[in-house]
Amino acid sequence: MRWLLLLGAEARYAGTLEAAHAQLAALGRLQVLTEPRQTRDTDGSGREYRNQLVSVACDASRSALVEACKAIERTVGRGVLDGVPLDIDLLACAPAHLWQRDAHADAKREFEAAHVRLLLQEAGLVRALSD
Repeated sequence: MRWLLLLGAEARYAGTLEAAHAQLAALGRLQVLTEPRQTRDTDGSGREYRNQLVSVACDASRSALVEACKAIERTVGRGVLDGVPLDIDLLACAPAHLWQRDAHADAKREFEAAHVRLLLQEAGLVRALSD
């Protein structure tokens, strides 16, 4: 199974996306789909974020992958440091060759966010993940 993940981190936390790469690669075959892109938060706080799309091919179930991602977030300080040192969101899975949007990502309206649309376009996945 291939999993499409959105990595995000406040820009002030240098190296957390790279740390996530190493830990995700331990789960399976990691493919970096986009370069990190810097964006500004839309909540008016003025915080800068770095966001990136990756895919991981592994045998983990959805729930096991989500738990592994939460553990990775904690290893770089999520829940201990202020702000968002790392956030990993599951966007989609590809049990065969076609991507299927994750219901939780749809419920959070992840695909409507400008930075997600930009990254999907850059990765060539807009058509594959459109409604």
